[in-house]
Amino acid sequence: IIQYINNLNNQLVFQETPFWTCRSRAYLMEMLFSLANPIENDDSLNTIKISPDYSKLTIDVITYLQSSYNQKLSSTQMARIFHTNRTTLLNEFKKNTGVSLSQYLAQKRFRIATALLRDTDLTISEICERTGFSDVSYFSKAFKKEISYTPSEYRHNITKS
Repeated sequence: IIQYINNLNNQLVFQETPFWTCRSRAYLMEMLFSLANPIENDDSLNTIKISPDYSKLTIDVITYLQSSYNQKLSSTQMARIFHTNRTTLLNEFKKNTGVSLSQYLAQKRFRIATALLRDTDLTISEICERTGFSDVSYFSKAFKKEISYTPSEYRHNITKS
């Protein structure tokens, strides 16, 4: 939440792009999403529920990813952040959750992207940037592979219903 507040503050103070009003609204919405349901439960994307049986490392990583999904993250960086080695991090995360760290991060990003497509008027490129994807073309292809629609098709279909 603190990161969202800082991002919102930066948008309101600096207004660096013509999208600053949309970005500000999106940061507010993401804060509300996070407050309403910190670990979303969307079965269509096989999301992970935190179990009391998970190791402290796995719980800490999931918690961290809830607010950092929009950043460029590598397993090496994550291992440094959590003071462990990369192999231990990846193996423990997969053992506890059943999915790899990269799969979890992609699922989180797609979950947020679908919410932004459904609930905002942000452009596809803005949503791509906000969800941590570095390239709109890659984002569209990956989104289609995961959701079975391109982002534009998804937005069109969801707003028709």
